[in-house]
Amino acid sequence: MRMSSRSLVSAPLLAAAVLAVAASLSLTVPAAADSASSLSLVLPIVLSSGGAGGSFYTSELILTNRGNTLATLELRYTAAFGGGDGTATDTLLAGEQKVVPDAIAYLRDRGVPIPEGPGRGGTLRVTFAGLSGSDVAAATVRTTTATASPQPIGAAGLAYPGVPPTSGFTTSATLYGLRATEADRSNVAIYNPSSEMVTVRVTAFSGDGTGSPVVKADSLEIPSLGWTQLSAVFDGTGIANGWVTIEKTGGSGSFGAYGVINDNGTSDGSFVFPVAGDLLGSSLTVPVLVETTSGFSSELIVTNRADVPAKLTLSYVENLAPELGSGGEWAITLAPMTQLLIPNAIDYLRGHGVTVGDRRAASYAGTLRVGVSGTGLANVFAGARTAALSPAGGQFGLFTPGIYSGQEARAEVFLYGLRADAQNRTNVAVVNAGTDGSGSVTLQLQAHDGNAGGIARGDPETTVLEPGAWKQFSGFLGSKGVSNGWVHVTHVAGSAPWIAYAVVNDGGGPGARTGDGAYVPMVPGVASGPLGWEISVVPGSDLYAPSLAYDAQGKPAIAYRHRITPPPSSTVEAMLARGVPGSSAWALEKVLSDGMEVDLEFDPVDASPSVAVRTYSVATSPNESIRFSHWTGSAWETSTIEEGPVFYAPKLAFGPDGRPSFCYSSSQGSKELRFVERDGSAWKVQRIDQAGTQYAIDYFSLAYDGAGSPVVAYRKWVEGSDYDFEIRLARRTGSVWETQVVERGWGWGKGLSFALDAAGHPAISHCPGGKAKASDPSLIRWDGSKWDSEVIVPVAYGSDLQSLAFDPTGAPIVAMCHNYHALELARRQPDGQWTIEVIEPNLASCGSTDLRMDPQGRPSVSYQRKGTQDSATSIGFARLVSR
Repeated sequence: MRMSSRSLVSAPLLAAAVLAVAASLSLTVPAAADSASSLSLVLPIVLSSGGAGGSFYTSELILTNRGNTLATLELRYTAAFGGGDGTATDTLLAGEQKVVPDAIAYLRDRGVPIPEGPGRGGTLRVTFAGLSGSDVAAATVRTTTATASPQPIGAAGLAYPGVPPTSGFTTSATLYGLRATEADRSNVAIYNPSSEMVTVRVTAFSGDGTGSPVVKADSLEIPSLGWTQLSAVFDGTGIANGWVTIEKTGGSGSFGAYGVINDNGTSDGSFVFPVAGDLLGSSLTVPVLVETTSGFSSELIVTNRADVPAKLTLSYVENLAPELGSGGEWAITLAPMTQLLIPNAIDYLRGHGVTVGDRRAASYAGTLRVGVSGTGLANVFAGARTAALSPAGGQFGLFTPGIYSGQEARAEVFLYGLRADAQNRTNVAVVNAGTDGSGSVTLQLQAHDGNAGGIARGDPETTVLEPGAWKQFSGFLGSKGVSNGWVHVTHVAGSAPWIAYAVVNDGGGPGARTGDGAYVPMVPGVASGPLGWEISVVPGSDLYAPSLAYDAQGKPAIAYRHRITPPPSSTVEAMLARGVPGSSAWALEKVLSDGMEVDLEFDPVDASPSVAVRTYSVATSPNESIRFSHWTGSAWETSTIEEGPVFYAPKLAFGPDGRPSFCYSSSQGSKELRFVERDGSAWKVQRIDQAGTQYAIDYFSLAYDGAGSPVVAYRKWVEGSDYDFEIRLARRTGSVWETQVVERGWGWGKGLSFALDAAGHPAISHCPGGKAKASDPSLIRWDGSKWDSEVIVPVAYGSDLQSLAFDPTGAPIVAMCHNYHALELARRQPDGQWTIEVIEPNLASCGSTDLRMDPQGRPSVSYQRKGTQDSATSIGFARLVSR
């Protein structure tokens, strides 16, 4: 039996969840308490160098270890200019956040042979070893230039996080919002976080509607850990407003990229994150637009790089002064290959009928949700550049990227590298990014002191946000008595997606120094799960036993049981929820009264939903039955197969000839596993297997093999044993059912799920054990000559009602609930190891998973759930929308 190490897969939400990395970061969790973890992060550039307009930039480096063990650091510097490659070492105490004012000087002092003098810069790879967990470290850079009179005295610049070496792009990435005007210039930087060389092509596109491309660099070679910058990227192109796309053209390495919009008056930079990867939703959220009486306003950037028009629905929710106008909606059609730079976004919305108060009557701030139709989400961008004018010319501000649907936070995130002292202050903001009807979300914010072992300082702040709500905690770190630390934001209640970010401002208080802001993106903890899971909840309460299927248009549907009255006189009904295109909403309809368990499939002939139902009624006798219901287009047409005691729920499938069939367990006489299929207008029932009168057949699953024969996997209690079960496989040959024993053991077969791989070989997942014994989720698979068994997670897992499927690569994946309190997806890697993705953690209860591949070949799961603050059980739907 093969034992797997347990891994957690967590694609980093670094860079405000818009890095959209090509591959997930696999984080191995220590198997024992005294095991140590490691993590490598690449910082694209640290420097000490002059710039345009008399600026001189230096990089402040912030290193964080929020774990409970001493960490050793290896810092590998690779010079991009000025020479001096080398490696240094350091340590971080448990709970320490170290602030290094000048990264280049620090590295030189620790033995890296960087020559003295200005004009030095390069990439920095930081490897943390000895960590207490693989997600407890971070590295952040804040690169600034000092300002001089007549500008306010202080600093201006930007911040960016370290990214894993595995996060590089291997296809293409795009930088939006760039411009070349009298006020601003734009630079594009490309780096290589990997260990192999990469070659890229850099193309600039005009946002004037023509989309005119200009190749800025072809076959640009970037060595391992190399960095290069195309300064004033639009110079010589005739482009004043547009975007830049970087494409990999050769080499076995990967690349990263970012843009910087520099203000020509103040030299303040705005960091522009790249957009890449599959984006399958229909909206994105700009966390905040502002218009304040103190002079801050937000420029809105909207881009359509498609060759067809894009319809954008701009939905604004006002949060600072809703009594003067709560916001509203404005739809625009953005022409192909067009990028709009809207100078004062709130005034623009006000001028197009969105209800906001008079411009000078108050300060305004709110969230903008951008709905997209007419083209794919991957062709559209939205973001904001928020700034205040300097009295000496130019402006100070920052760039806030839009967050695409599916890339929001779900469980917990961290905001690292925060400051509160005479020269800095930190604001923290949170947003409910859900649609109307998605409900509120409750979040808790806790400050941690990086100068005092990471202890929590001050009382946590708890806030409840309705859809579209934005709330900022100004001076959050300082208000908790922390001068150097981080903030932990956790989900408390609600199912809506949310966003958190921080802004580190120059100046100890409002009006001090330049006031320039540096945007700090959220970074998820391991519990937050991977990038790209979109979760919605079917409305209602006391909902159970979901069954998931997709219709011919690729829309999800879930059948489930709704308990109307509580026990002992429970009234139940079978319900169907259909996904509403373009939203997270569900349309509900009643299928059948007294529906206890229901299994859903779509008829391949007429594409209508069909359900096999076990009914239960307190008002009739007999009070149980097995039924089949089919939607005719106007009503549900129901057939009764059997009336009387029924032990277990039916499982439905359509044969290759399009005829419905299902299996179920009957309690009449001896307990039997039965198979029924429709023959014309009649139903034909066959017995598959029979148990003794005191024993059971349960946990069964039905599929059709390549020859068109039905195959059923199930477990059978061994007569005369204490708690031994056999996992059995039955296959019909002609009209005869042939059965074989696959495995036998104490409690084996619990939560059984069955699927056939691409070769038609059966695979069965289950949880051995029961009662007081451990349940280690396991997979049994026929390799063509024998059954091979392996453990998926070698711990007492407590998982029931798993669901098994094969992804498009042929890899088995299993949806299950960890100790009934977290929805997880296990995936078998090519090397035979299993990784675990935490989809929704910290539930009061979780169970009854049903895993299906969507029409794009991506996993999706329906499941029974109850949040820690919920009063009743509901049905969740999780779908992987991007990776």
